[in-house]
Amino acid sequence: MSVKDFDIQHFHTDKIGYLEYYDKVFSPIKNNVKKMLELGIYHGGSLQMWEKFFTKADIIGVDIEKIDVPNSGRVKIYQGDQKDTSLLNKITGDCAPEGFDIIIDDASHFGKETFISFIYLFKNSLKSKGVYVIEDWGTGYWPHFPDGRNITLDKHHVSYHLHTDTDYDFKQKGLVSKGPFLNNRRFQSHDYGMVGLIKQIIDELAIEQATLPQYTNKESTYKTFIENILITPGQCFIFKK
Repeated sequence: MSVKDFDIQHFHTDKIGYLEYYDKVFSPIKNNVKKMLELGIYHGGSLQMWEKFFTKADIIGVDIEKIDVPNSGRVKIYQGDQKDTSLLNKITGDCAPEGFDIIIDDASHFGKETFISFIYLFKNSLKSKGVYVIEDWGTGYWPHFPDGRNITLDKHHVSYHLHTDTDYDFKQKGLVSKGPFLNNRRFQSHDYGMVGLIKQIIDELAIEQATLPQYTNKESTYKTFIENILITPGQCFIFKK
């Protein structure tokens, strides 16, 4: 499925910018994938693309709009809302009672909806060693999105120093004694929306360190469900243990 080998022009999909990492992650496992689910399918072209790539897999799509695409019999589409957990439960029971190998969320790009889908599907519908992908999480930085919020790249932000000339005299600038490092001032962050969700997923990756008994004053029972995470500018790959 690499950009040089895969003729995406045959399919009505906007995933061209994402093929590089899909190729890196999916090519080694393509012959082992039996069940794949995609939330949000645009005009349905991505399902045809996945059907051609994963030659042994059933490809299931969900969209809030009614979408019809020609297929070889391995593609099935459900109409409904990504946060409808009763629908997600039905899809899993109908199509993948033993779980999906891959789940991709390319649906609303809103934090609440993506949160609900992730919690339900990652826990209940993704196989062990499966891959869950959240696309377009960067919409959380767009202030015109309902839950989007931009950031201020001032002297307290790492990007400010990476993209401007700096003399590294952080103490003189008050970044050590008065900034976010030794003071109680929070780092600039997103608590909500798509970016906030990605940061909470990172918390889950580190939950065993975050809940050590010496820090919580109680015996920790948390064991992370996540093996590792790959984050790119537009994709977040979450690998289940």
